[in-house]
Amino acid sequence: MVVKQLFVINNKILIDSFVLSLICCLPYLFEHHTILSVVSVVGMAAVFAVMLSVLYNVLKPLKLHAFLFWCIIAIMLFLAEADVFCIFNFGFIVNEDVIQIIRTSSPSDVKGFISVYFSWKEVSMLLSFLLLCLLAIFCVYKKDSLIMKLPKLIKYFAIVGILVCIYSLFSFLVFKDLKGIPETNPITRLIFSSLKNNNKDIEELCEFNKNVIAKCDIPNDKRPIIVVVLGESFSPYHSSLYGYNKVTNPLLQQRVDNKEIIIFDDVISRYDVTWRVMNSIISTDSFGLDFFHKPLCPVLFRKSGYSTNFFSNQWLVGQSNFAITNRGLSNLMFDNRNDKLFKYDMDMVKECIANSIEHHNAFYLIHLMGQHYTYSDRYPPRIQCF
Repeated sequence: MVVKQLFVINNKILIDSFVLSLICCLPYLFEHHTILSVVSVVGMAAVFAVMLSVLYNVLKPLKLHAFLFWCIIAIMLFLAEADVFCIFNFGFIVNEDVIQIIRTSSPSDVKGFISVYFSWKEVSMLLSFLLLCLLAIFCVYKKDSLIMKLPKLIKYFAIVGILVCIYSLFSFLVFKDLKGIPETNPITRLIFSSLKNNNKDIEELCEFNKNVIAKCDIPNDKRPIIVVVLGESFSPYHSSLYGYNKVTNPLLQQRVDNKEIIIFDDVISRYDVTWRVMNSIISTDSFGLDFFHKPLCPVLFRKSGYSTNFFSNQWLVGQSNFAITNRGLSNLMFDNRNDKLFKYDMDMVKECIANSIEHHNAFYLIHLMGQHYTYSDRYPPRIQCF
C-alpha cells in the first residue's frame, strides 16, 4: 500500500510546496546571480516539492501528514525569514559564519542583538515576507490554466534538480568535501554550514600541534612579558585617536602623547567575523591556506617556555567547537584561562591579571567584549562622560 502511494502525488500539495519552496530559495539569488544559480534554485525547489508531496501521501494513513507537512513548511519559512533579515540588516544570507556566531553567542550577546536589531521595522518586514508567500499561492490558484500545467512542469524541473544532486554527490565522492551540497534551499544550507564545522578538522589540528617543537634562545629572566589586547569591534568613527570630536580615549591618548602607541590608519581586518579573525591571529597560517596543519602561536610560546594566558569576555572553554574554545586545543595552548564572563571588560582584566601576574616569561592574549551593540552597556555609569 505504501509503495503504491509513493507514485501518487497530490497536485495541490505539490503546487503549494513548490511555490513556498521557490520563494524560500529566492534569497540565495541575492548572492548568486548566474543562470546556473537560477536553474539550481528552480530545480531544487521542485525536488523538495516532490519529496514533500510523497511524504504527505505516505504519512496520510498515520494521520500525521498535515502536521508534519506544515511543520516542514514552517521551518523553511522561518529560515527564509532569517535570510531576509540578514540581507536587510547585513547584506548577506545565513551562512557558515552566521551559524558559528549563533553557536558562540552568550546570553548577553543575544540580549544586545535583540535590543539593537529588532524593531517594528524588522517585524513589519518579516510579516510582509509572509504575506508575499500567501499572495503568491493565491495568485497561482487564480490561474486555472497554470494549475493544470504546473504539476507537469514541476516534475520536469525536479529532473533538473536531481541532476544537480547527482553532480553534488559526484563532487563529494571525488573531492572529499561538502562544497558540492546545493545551498539553494535554506534547510540544506543549514545542514551544510553545520557539517563544515566538524570535529575531524579540530582533532587533526590538535594532533598536529602536539608534535610541534619550539625553543627560545633568550634566557627566562630576560624574556619580556608579551600582552596582546583585542579591542573587539573597535570603531575608529567614534574614537578621538582617529579624529572624533569628543575625547573618547583619554588614557590611550596619554600613551600616544608619550610615544608608547603607534596608530595605524591603513589596517583592515582580514575578516568581519570574530571567530575567523581569532583563528588568523592564533595561527602561523598567515595566508589562510592550511589552518589545520600549521602550528598555533600560543603552542609555540608555551613549548618554548612561556607561561601562556588567555582571558576572553566572550568565549569560554567548551562554549562551541572551534580552535579557541575546543577543550583539547585550549589545554595545549594555554596555562590559564578565565572560567566566567564579566559584565564589564575592565572587571575581567583587573581580576584575571591580578590572579596571574608574571614578572617575566609570560604571554597574555586578552579578548575584550568591546563595543558590541549599545555603548552604554559596555561601561559602568560612574565613568560616563557624555
